[in-house]
Amino acid sequence: MKPHSLILLISFFLTKTNFCLAQKNDFEELRKYVVAIGVIDTDSMKVSSTKWIKYKKFKSIGSGLITYVKYDTVIIKTIVTAGHVLKYFHDNNIDSFHVRLSWADSIRTIDYFGISVPRFINKKVVTYFHHSDPTIDLACILIPNNFFFDKIVTQYVNEGHNPVIFPYNSMTVPETGDQVWIYGYPGHIEANFQNEFHYCITTFKNGTVTWKSKGLTNSVLDKIILVESNATFGNSGGPVFALKSKYELVGILIGGYSEISNLKSNDKDVLDSLSKKPLYTEFRSGVSIVLKGEYVKQLLSEVSEKIK
Repeated sequence: MKPHSLILLISFFLTKTNFCLAQKNDFEELRKYVVAIGVIDTDSMKVSSTKWIKYKKFKSIGSGLITYVKYDTVIIKTIVTAGHVLKYFHDNNIDSFHVRLSWADSIRTIDYFGISVPRFINKKVVTYFHHSDPTIDLACILIPNNFFFDKIVTQYVNEGHNPVIFPYNSMTVPETGDQVWIYGYPGHIEANFQNEFHYCITTFKNGTVTWKSKGLTNSVLDKIILVESNATFGNSGGPVFALKSKYELVGILIGGYSEISNLKSNDKDVLDSLSKKPLYTEFRSGVSIVLKGEYVKQLLSEVSEKIK
């Protein structure tokens, strides 16, 4: 091999290695923009052969993206998610959203329930908004700055874990065949450990854009992108990113094809300790539905007008 050819080969591998390291850092950096949205749930734990105790834990309902809206010159942190995630709170008369940031991934869900944000500050003031178009499954929660400063959060903020906001103008519409990454909090992990895995961890998985509208006048299909990826329950409301010259927002995951299957151990159903009924897990198989990023910007513009 000629010397200059060897130099070119070494340069190629060094460039590729540096790109992979940078990409790895980007993957970890993007976690900071992702949150779990959930409730405080009551469960039971077996502490001896004859004794059970009840305990409380954080239970993830969906995922969200930390971004912002403007009130005059004030920046207000905002969590954008799927509309049906927040509808769960309305339908079940739950007064507060509980939000866990990614730095809390290493804290057990039975030790820390996240930041509690009330749905209503008073009878006239709400902290959440749905998109004005009911066919667009998108909503957001406003997070006044003081809500981030409870006792535990203050400790982590002092250590440099202040919540960051994603610049929602950094968005793109990828082409068919492009690779994207779905971030969020899949809700099926703990079930596989029979409630012994008390953690809520943000993950990311890659997918391929398998379809996007081109020149369609269909008002439903024109709003979405289809991604080939096994996004699971809990990923709803999570951001989907693509790498262009930098990481940009593709959109928000809002759904997919659902499958239900019983949990197995040694080819036998795993039974719930109390009801003795088979435990099952739900997941989305195959194609996931992503609402285009432009509707995130549209929602936040609406909210900015409403809070003036």
